[in-house]
Amino acid sequence: MEKVQEVGQVLTEVGGEAVDEGEVEGELEELERVERERREVGERKERERREEEEASRMKERLAELEKLGTLKQVEKVGEQREQEEVEKGLEESVEELGRMSLDEARPVQTEERHEKEEVLAA
Repeated sequence: MEKVQEVGQVLTEVGGEAVDEGEVEGELEELERVERERREVGERKERERREEEEASRMKERLAELEKLGTLKQVEKVGEQREQEEVEKGLEESVEELGRMSLDEARPVQTEERHEKEEVLAA
């Protein structure tokens, strides 16, 4: 209210006319309201910008986590396939060993060894 009176006094001194204090006070209130609205709009825009940035970071993080989850699934599938291949190989080896006779398990004689046996036999 003091500001309104000071403005009124200055205007009276300069212009010589009496200024309606109510009118000046109304104009000051209007200016303050406009300034407050501008500030609120600026704050709202800043808040929205920060929220958009945060949402963007969250989307990126979720994409990274999804990618990591997918990679882990791929690795898990690869490990399962590798394990299945190892088990299959073991089963085949066991089957082959089961079909093999004792004679097949002996080392094959080479010609040189065979010749030595013939010389010893003679």
